[in-house]
Amino acid sequence: MSEVIPQTGFAFDFPGSCEADAPGRDLEKFHGRVEFEGRKFSLDTQQLLLKGASLKNTKWVIGFVVYTGEDTKIMMNSLFKTSRKLSKFDGMINVFIFYIFLLQILMSLVLSTLSQFIHPFD
Repeated sequence: MSEVIPQTGFAFDFPGSCEADAPGRDLEKFHGRVEFEGRKFSLDTQQLLLKGASLKNTKWVIGFVVYTGEDTKIMMNSLFKTSRKLSKFDGMINVFIFYIFLLQILMSLVLSTLSQFIHPFD
């Protein structure tokens, strides 16, 4: 069961800096660095929480939002174009529908042209 903690003023301006790699698809690779009070701390995948992750048995945490929107590693992995899975029957039906569409266009052009010869000034 998760508990929503109301905003109580714990957010603060961090007196340091955080640097991270450019966004990438590899979920197993992350390198970053936090500088705080003149000390540098290295960050790797052990300190990274991906989208949808939750913390348990933790009273408080200091965190940085590193990647947002389409730059998150999870979103970059979901942007791949997946192949459409169609049965042979579905593929055959799609081809038939395409040919029927072409036949209808051809018939419309031919019949509209012929109608001008049969009834030229109507």
